[in-house]
Amino acid sequence: MTRTNAAIVTAAGASTRMGDAHKATLDWGGVPLVTHQVQALAEASFDPIVVVTGAEGDSVADEIPEEATVIHNKEWQSGRSRSIAKGADALPDGVDAILVVAVDQPLDSDVLRRLVEHAGAPLIQPADDDGAGHPVILGGEYLNALRGIEHEEQGLRSIVDRARPEGIMITFDSLPHWDLNTPEAYRSSRASFERTDSE
Repeated sequence: MTRTNAAIVTAAGASTRMGDAHKATLDWGGVPLVTHQVQALAEASFDPIVVVTGAEGDSVADEIPEEATVIHNKEWQSGRSRSIAKGADALPDGVDAILVVAVDQPLDSDVLRRLVEHAGAPLIQPADDDGAGHPVILGGEYLNALRGIEHEEQGLRSIVDRARPEGIMITFDSLPHWDLNTPEAYRSSRASFERTDSE
């Protein structure tokens, strides 16, 4: 039986620490970061894919491939939980798995391929010696919980904690820990990614 693996990418924040650039439109492997995220998800057979925009909505939306549905969050200043809820609202009932990732957490194809093999479990999360990482994949039974998020303190973390006792942790020798919070950190992370990608 074919599973329906959905994805929500949140790209609504203002990226104030990045200066004039919005994180979603930063170059990542020769394409805007939001483009990279959608392409990686599509290659791993995620469908539907929803990208939630907010600040700089039009400029971010222009870089989103046609494989994804674009949802604009007018209340983006309320925090990421509101964007996750709007993304979940755009997903159809009956999905088997829901990946949730922020646009500034670049997806790694090798990590995605291993995680998606277990899609359908209540929770799938990668981990290495530094602890649990990103992205997280929740079972479809948590769709309504994601739709009902209203406050940051009742956000994704609380849902992940609820699912963890029956979840699966997939262990990797090393997960990428790229930091895109400042221009300097972004440049360092992009250089590291490009070295890894060329190996």
